[in-house]
Amino acid sequence: MKVKLYFLAILFLLIPIAAEAEDWVRYAEPSVGTEIYYDSESIEQMSNKIIRVWLKTEKSIDLYTDLSRTYLKTRKILQEINCSNRKTRVITINDYHTNGTEDSTSYDDLRWNYAGPGTDMKRLYDMVCSDYRL
Repeated sequence: MKVKLYFLAILFLLIPIAAEAEDWVRYAEPSVGTEIYYDSESIEQMSNKIIRVWLKTEKSIDLYTDLSRTYLKTRKILQEINCSNRKTRVITINDYHTNGTEDSTSYDDLRWNYAGPGTDMKRLYDMVCSDYRL
């Protein structure tokens, strides 16, 4: 009986973790120890051709040994994508550091950049714009 209760307790603790992880879809691994995800639940259609989506860059392994320095652990980016012409722009960046501090940057000059072939942005464009292309 104790074994069943113990098993059920562990199972219930793992359910929220699995549910939270389902929203983030990995689409790129640009360097060793870094992974980039997009939040499939955050995709918002701004117009008939422009969408917004939250991205997350995480360090999957700790490459740093100098504990006296602050390093970037996670970065969340609000990205806008024009699904009709394959252009993207950054709206906001939120940085989360290993020491627990956070920084946020919003951009006034919102220039569009082309998502070229073979890039991580082109891969993201292909994944999230499939339902929004004109």
